[in-house]
Amino acid sequence: MARRKVDKQELFAVTEALLLERGYNGFHFGVLSERLGVGRSTIYEYYSSKEQLILVYMERVMNQIMKECQEWASDPALKRLKGYLAVFMRYSQIHRITQILPMIDRSVSPEVNASIKQLSDSHQTVYSWIVDAIEEAKSEGEIRRDLSTSLIAAMIFSSIQLPDAMRGEQISGDQVFRLLYEGFQLRL
Repeated sequence: MARRKVDKQELFAVTEALLLERGYNGFHFGVLSERLGVGRSTIYEYYSSKEQLILVYMERVMNQIMKECQEWASDPALKRLKGYLAVFMRYSQIHRITQILPMIDRSVSPEVNASIKQLSDSHQTVYSWIVDAIEEAKSEGEIRRDLSTSLIAAMIFSSIQLPDAMRGEQISGDQVFRLLYEGFQLRL
Protein backbone atom coordinates (compact mmCIF):
# COMPACT_ATOMS: atom_id res chain seq x y z
CA MET A 1 0.00 0.00 0.00
CA ALA A 2 1.38 3.42 -1.00
CA ARG A 3 1.76 6.00 1.73
CA ARG A 4 -0.26 9.16 1.48
CA LYS A 5 1.93 12.19 0.96
CA VAL A 6 1.55 15.05 3.37
CA ASP A 7 0.53 18.42 1.97
CA LYS A 8 2.90 20.99 3.53
CA GLN A 9 0.17 23.64 3.87
CA GLU A 10 -2.04 21.17 5.73
CA LEU A 11 0.90 19.98 7.83
CA PHE A 12 1.73 23.53 8.94
CA ALA A 13 -1.93 24.41 9.55
CA VAL A 14 -2.41 21.35 11.77
CA THR A 15 0.94 22.00 13.49
CA GLU A 16 -0.20 25.53 14.32
CA ALA A 17 -3.58 24.36 15.55
CA LEU A 18 -2.04 21.72 17.82
CA LEU A 19 0.53 24.14 19.23
CA LEU A 20 -2.22 26.63 20.03
CA GLU A 21 -4.45 23.92 21.55
CA ARG A 22 -1.89 21.84 23.41
CA GLY A 23 1.30 23.84 23.69
CA TYR A 24 4.79 22.49 23.21
CA ASN A 25 4.56 19.65 25.72
CA GLY A 26 1.25 18.42 24.29
CA PHE A 27 2.50 18.48 20.71
CA HIS A 28 3.53 15.02 19.50
CA PHE A 29 3.90 13.39 16.11
CA GLY A 30 1.35 10.78 17.21
CA VAL A 31 -1.41 13.37 17.62
CA LEU A 32 -0.24 15.18 14.49
CA SER A 33 -0.31 12.01 12.38
CA GLU A 34 -3.77 11.18 13.70
CA ARG A 35 -5.11 14.61 12.71
CA LEU A 36 -3.49 14.36 9.29
CA GLY A 37 -4.65 10.80 8.70
CA VAL A 38 -1.15 9.47 8.07
CA GLY A 39 1.28 7.27 9.96
CA ARG A 40 3.91 8.83 12.21
CA SER A 41 6.59 7.36 9.99
CA THR A 42 5.26 9.51 7.14
CA ILE A 43 5.88 12.66 9.16
CA TYR A 44 9.38 11.42 10.04
CA GLU A 45 10.09 11.29 6.30
CA TYR A 46 9.81 15.09 6.33
CA TYR A 47 11.06 16.06 9.81
CA SER A 48 13.32 14.18 12.19
CA SER A 49 11.88 15.76 15.34
CA LYS A 50 9.04 17.90 16.62
CA GLU A 51 11.59 20.64 17.31
CA GLN A 52 12.63 20.69 13.68
CA LEU A 53 9.02 20.80 12.45
CA ILE A 54 8.02 23.55 14.90
CA LEU A 55 11.02 25.68 13.94
CA VAL A 56 10.44 25.23 10.21
CA TYR A 57 6.82 26.25 10.77
CA MET A 58 7.91 29.31 12.79
CA GLU A 59 10.52 30.32 10.20
CA ARG A 60 7.90 30.03 7.49
CA VAL A 61 5.50 32.33 9.36
CA MET A 62 8.29 34.79 10.23
CA ASN A 63 9.38 34.90 6.58
CA GLN A 64 5.80 35.66 5.57
CA ILE A 65 5.56 38.42 8.18
CA MET A 66 8.82 39.92 6.93
CA LYS A 67 7.69 39.69 3.32
CA GLU A 68 4.42 41.45 4.10
CA CYS A 69 6.20 44.12 6.16
CA GLN A 70 8.65 44.71 3.30
CA GLU A 71 5.71 45.46 1.01
CA TRP A 72 5.33 48.69 3.03
CA ALA A 73 9.03 49.64 2.74
CA SER A 74 8.61 52.43 0.17
CA ASP A 75 5.60 54.03 1.88
CA PRO A 76 5.80 57.10 4.12
CA ALA A 77 6.73 56.33 7.72
CA LEU A 78 3.25 56.61 9.27
CA LYS A 79 1.66 54.49 6.56
CA ARG A 80 4.46 51.96 7.02
CA LEU A 81 3.80 51.76 10.79
CA LYS A 82 0.09 51.32 10.13
CA GLY A 83 0.91 48.55 7.66
CA TYR A 84 3.18 46.81 10.15
CA LEU A 85 0.35 46.82 12.70
CA ALA A 86 -2.02 45.28 10.16
CA VAL A 87 0.50 42.50 9.51
CA PHE A 88 0.98 41.89 13.24
CA MET A 89 -2.77 41.57 13.77
CA ARG A 90 -3.03 39.06 10.92
CA TYR A 91 -0.34 36.89 12.50
CA SER A 92 -1.19 37.41 16.16
CA GLN A 93 -1.33 33.66 16.79
CA ILE A 94 2.43 33.48 16.33
CA HIS A 95 2.97 35.35 19.59
CA ARG A 96 1.68 32.44 21.69
CA ILE A 97 3.71 30.00 19.64
CA THR A 98 6.96 31.97 19.97
CA GLN A 99 6.62 31.71 23.74
CA ILE A 100 7.61 28.06 23.42
CA LEU A 101 11.07 28.88 22.05
CA PRO A 102 12.74 28.61 25.47
CA MET A 103 11.26 25.11 25.87
CA ILE A 104 12.74 23.77 22.64
CA ASP A 105 15.50 21.24 23.23
CA ARG A 106 18.55 22.83 21.60
CA SER A 107 20.55 19.62 21.91
CA VAL A 108 18.44 17.90 19.22
CA SER A 109 20.70 19.12 16.42
CA PRO A 110 22.90 22.00 15.27
CA GLU A 111 20.11 22.90 12.84
CA VAL A 112 17.77 23.58 15.77
CA ASN A 113 20.24 26.10 17.21
CA ALA A 114 20.70 27.69 13.78
CA SER A 115 16.92 27.99 13.35
CA ILE A 116 16.50 29.61 16.75
CA LYS A 117 19.25 32.11 15.92
CA GLN A 118 17.64 32.85 12.55
CA LEU A 119 14.28 33.48 14.22
CA SER A 120 15.92 35.79 16.75
CA ASP A 121 17.71 37.69 13.98
CA SER A 122 14.48 38.05 11.99
CA HIS A 123 12.67 39.28 15.09
CA GLN A 124 15.39 41.92 15.59
CA THR A 125 15.19 42.95 11.92
CA VAL A 126 11.43 43.57 12.12
CA TYR A 127 11.95 45.54 15.33
CA SER A 128 14.61 47.69 13.62
CA TRP A 129 12.19 48.43 10.75
CA ILE A 130 9.71 49.74 13.31
CA VAL A 131 12.37 51.87 15.00
CA ASP A 132 13.52 53.29 11.66
CA ALA A 133 9.95 54.20 10.67
CA ILE A 134 9.38 55.89 14.04
CA GLU A 135 12.59 57.90 13.75
CA GLU A 136 11.65 58.92 10.22
CA ALA A 137 8.15 59.97 11.33
CA LYS A 138 9.65 61.97 14.19
CA SER A 139 12.05 63.76 11.87
CA GLU A 140 9.12 64.60 9.55
CA GLY A 141 7.14 66.01 12.49
CA GLU A 142 4.47 63.28 12.29
CA ILE A 143 5.13 61.81 15.75
CA ARG A 144 5.87 63.62 18.98
CA ARG A 145 9.58 63.93 19.62
CA ASP A 146 9.19 64.00 23.41
CA LEU A 147 8.26 60.31 23.48
CA SER A 148 10.99 57.72 23.53
CA THR A 149 11.38 55.81 20.28
CA SER A 150 11.86 52.60 22.25
CA LEU A 151 8.56 53.19 24.10
CA ILE A 152 6.66 53.71 20.85
CA ALA A 153 8.38 50.72 19.23
CA ALA A 154 7.56 48.51 22.21
CA MET A 155 3.91 49.57 22.05
CA ILE A 156 3.74 48.76 18.34
CA PHE A 157 5.73 45.55 18.56
CA SER A 158 3.78 44.26 21.54
CA SER A 159 0.46 44.92 19.79
CA ILE A 160 0.71 41.36 18.48
CA GLN A 161 -0.47 40.30 21.96
CA LEU A 162 -3.72 42.27 21.79
CA PRO A 163 -5.95 39.68 20.07
CA ASP A 164 -5.19 37.21 22.87
CA ALA A 165 -5.94 39.82 25.51
CA MET A 166 -9.21 40.75 23.78
CA ARG A 167 -10.44 37.14 24.14
CA GLY A 168 -12.04 36.79 20.74
CA GLU A 169 -13.14 40.39 20.24
CA GLN A 170 -12.09 41.44 16.76
CA ILE A 171 -9.37 44.07 16.63
CA SER A 172 -7.67 45.48 13.57
CA GLY A 173 -4.31 47.05 12.96
CA ASP A 174 -6.15 50.24 11.99
CA GLN A 175 -7.87 50.39 15.40
CA VAL A 176 -4.59 49.88 17.21
CA PHE A 177 -2.87 52.49 15.05
CA ARG A 178 -5.61 55.05 15.74
CA LEU A 179 -5.41 54.37 19.46
CA LEU A 180 -1.64 54.75 19.53
CA TYR A 181 -1.52 57.73 17.19
CA GLU A 182 -4.58 59.65 18.36
CA GLY A 183 -4.78 58.46 21.96
CA PHE A 184 -8.01 57.85 23.78
CA GLN A 185 -8.80 61.41 24.65
CA LEU A 186 -12.27 62.54 23.56
CA ARG A 187 -11.97 65.30 21.03
CA LEU A 188 -14.77 67.85 20.88
